[in-house]
Amino acid sequence: MRKSQKALKILFADDHQIVREGFIRLIDKEEGLEIVAEAENGLEAIQLAAELSPDLTILDLRMPKMDGATAAAEIAATIAEQHLAPSLSERQKDILRLVAKGFNNDEIAEQIGITRHGVKAHLAIAFERLGASSRAEATSLALSLGII
Repeated sequence: MRKSQKALKILFADDHQIVREGFIRLIDKEEGLEIVAEAENGLEAIQLAAELSPDLTILDLRMPKMDGATAAAEIAATIAEQHLAPSLSERQKDILRLVAKGFNNDEIAEQIGITRHGVKAHLAIAFERLGASSRAEATSLALSLGII
């Protein structure tokens, strides 16, 4: 593996410790692969996948607390939501939160310490990224997507 290439990060979930240990031994011998976490059940796998964003998640189908198929669905849904939600800066999120609370541009500018034109510019970018045409639509979309 070249230095510029990163190892493929793997999360492995199985309720049997001996299976996890064996798999880890096999993977450790392979160049370009790295086990970043192991889980004993589906719930733990979901939590670790959210925290670590592995490149690959391998799940046992039969596990306690939550089976592998259900965990996989919860992990595909989380990934899909992350990729569907537009990227907004923290400033844009702060402004949309204040819009949602009913503040006008002048009040927002005063509260966060920028000009009224700065607020309008941030809102214009947020509108474009959200595909919104109004303050109400932008805040509604941002709230429903969990952005603010």
